[in-house]
Amino acid sequence: LFFESNLSSYVNVERASVRSLVDMMTLGVGDRVLLDALLDSLPSKDPRDIGAGDLLFIAGAFWSTPGTVEAVRRAKRSGARVGAWIYDLIPVNYPEFFAPELARGFNDELARIQPLLDFALTISSSTRDDFIQYRKSNGFPEIPVSAVPLACSPVDRGFQDGLVSKDVRQVSSTRFVLCVCTIEIRKNHI
Repeated sequence: LFFESNLSSYVNVERASVRSLVDMMTLGVGDRVLLDALLDSLPSKDPRDIGAGDLLFIAGAFWSTPGTVEAVRRAKRSGARVGAWIYDLIPVNYPEFFAPELARGFNDELARIQPLLDFALTISSSTRDDFIQYRKSNGFPEIPVSAVPLACSPVDRGFQDGLVSKDVRQVSSTRFVLCVCTIEIRKNHI
């Protein structure tokens, strides 16, 4: 189960669809259109119906949606198992790179959700190590934590005539780095 950002319903993901979701998020075998189509095809589930036998997996920013921890707590009390995908702990380890209220909010929500987690996935080994250390230093019990990196290797889909310019084809035949983002210190660019 993945909850939608407004907490009004949860997307009910059967086991057979989980592999497709994991592949799309970690291996780069899909694109956003395919991911949205898969998610749109899944039935919703009322939050009050989550309970024993369900797994509530939080794949997004639980700290930024008001009411998330309370919704997770209700699901946990009803017998659901809970997991979260942790992207980084930059606001914990380097709060100076954030507005004080954002760092404080992240830290507060991260601490509030810890007792509810049965397991966690992280996007890198470094984040896994940071998360394990965070839990240990804050007195939370050990839980399974596994690194499941996001897609980081290009998938060669070949060139289709007319879709890729001559210039792009030329550049792609040599070694290069393509950086599509804002360059900032907290993202390891500097």
